[in-house]
Formats: sequence, C-alpha cells, structure tokens
Amino acid sequence: AQQLVAGGAQLHLPWNKPPKWAAFWQESGATYVVCMDMLEEKNDLHRILSVVSCEQKWARSRPNCMHCKKKFGRFSRQHHCRHCGSLVCGKCSPNTLDQSYFPRFCENVVNDSGRVCTHCEQILITRKQEESLMGKNVYAIHGGQEEVSFLETGESSFLNDSMSKPPHMQNDF
Repeated sequence: AQQLVAGGAQLHLPWNKPPKWAAFWQESGATYVVCMDMLEEKNDLHRILSVVSCEQKWARSRPNCMHCKKKFGRFSRQHHCRHCGSLVCGKCSPNTLDQSYFPRFCENVVNDSGRVCTHCEQILITRKQEESLMGKNVYAIHGGQEEVSFLETGESSFLNDSMSKPPHMQNDF
C-alpha cells in the first residue's frame, strides 16, 4: 500500500464492499469503503500518510470520522485534512498549519494555512524540522524513533575539540 501511495495512488476512491470481506472492516454505516477503512493500527496509518506524494481527493461525506470512528452528530463539524483528504471530526483535526509546512502539490491550502488531521500534522511538522536540521552538524540518527541528535554551532564538545586540533596535537584516550 505504501508503494501505491508513494506512486500517486488516491486514498479515498470509493468501491463497493465485497460481502466476503466484511470481516476486514468495522461497520461504518457507509455503503462503500476506501483503503483507509482497512487500517486499524495507527502505525500503519502513519506509514501510509507519510508517503503521500500527490494532491489527494477529498473523502466523500460519511457518517463517521475516518480516524477515531466516532459518529458525526447533528452539530459536530466535519473537516477535510488538507494533506491527506480524510474526513475527520474536530477532535481529530484541531489545528491548522502554515502553508510552508505543506508539500508543493497541496493546492487546496487557502489563506496561507490549512487544517490538518493530527496524523498529518505530526508528519508535516517532523518534515519541516528535518529540513531545518540539514544546516546543522547532524551526527546521529536514532533508528525508528524519528529522533535526531546534533551539535549546536559554537558548542564545545569532545567531538568539536578533537576535530579542530591538528592530528599531532590530539590526545589519544
């Protein structure tokens, strides 16, 4: 699924529920399914959303939030995430991000900011932070934790001290 989305596949194209496959979906009240309906684990959802590579069509109206699965009430607002196109409740999309956080292909961001779901917000903020780190001395990337360690400019450390001295003046420990 990640390769399809990375290659430009749409997340919200509806298709009829095959009766034999009913066990794969929680009943949402919709007569159709989209690929996002099959994702139960947050890690799977995060991996799919992190490889979105093109403008996503907005999900059609439905009775439940696509992330928390809560039923939309008469007075609850529904929002489309400007990055992934999911139809989500206010609790699952409480924030907006500045246009600079969005990839160039996100053309549906208006008024210099766009509402995002909590999953895409985390992905887009992390990407922006990684871009800003590229100008710093990155020395360790901790596997799988999305955590990067770096040295601040002008910070004194063993690594900086030993790298600034000529080899014959360095202390061997």
